[in-house]
Formats: sequence, structure tokens, C-alpha cells
Amino acid sequence: MKIQKILKVVYVSILFLVTVFIWEQMYSAQFLEYDKNYGVLLSVFLISVVAFVILTIMWFKVRAFIEQNSFVTILFVVMTSPLTLLFIIYFYQDIFGKLKV
Repeated sequence: MKIQKILKVVYVSILFLVTVFIWEQMYSAQFLEYDKNYGVLLSVFLISVVAFVILTIMWFKVRAFIEQNSFVTILFVVMTSPLTLLFIIYFYQDIFGKLKV
């Protein structure tokens, strides 16, 4: 029982930190030079893909744990899914402002 609680705290913390990192990088990309800002956006997208793949693998391996933390998992997937990030990158100028060219 104690291990489940510790795992839940670690799981929620990791999802929170990854979400904050992704969105902070998305925001800070507008202040970087041309090549660096697109590199940051690409790396954020790749981190999102890796996180989504890891969650998919976890879904098949430890489904009960994911279901116990379904709210946090769904919130993470909605905020950091590759599809969401593609949408944000496409409308980047409207959301965050213009990228440096």
C-alpha cells in the first residue's frame, strides 16, 4: 500500500514536470534565434512523442495503475499530446507571439 502511494506521487510529479518543461520551452522559443527556436519546437515535439509512447506501453503493462490515476493521465495527454503540440506550433504566432526570423 505504501509503495502504491509513493509510485503515485512519483508518477504525478514526473507528468507535472514534463508538462511544465514542454510548455516553458514552447513559450521561450519565441525569444531565441531562428535556428534555435525551431530546434526547441522540434525537441518539444519529440519529447511529447516519447512520452506518449511510454504512456501507451504503460497502458498495456500496468493498466490498473493508469486507471487509478486517470484524471492526471488524461490531463497530461490533452496538454502534451503530439497532436496538441502540432496544433500549438501551427498557431504559434496567435498564441505566444511571433518567432524571431
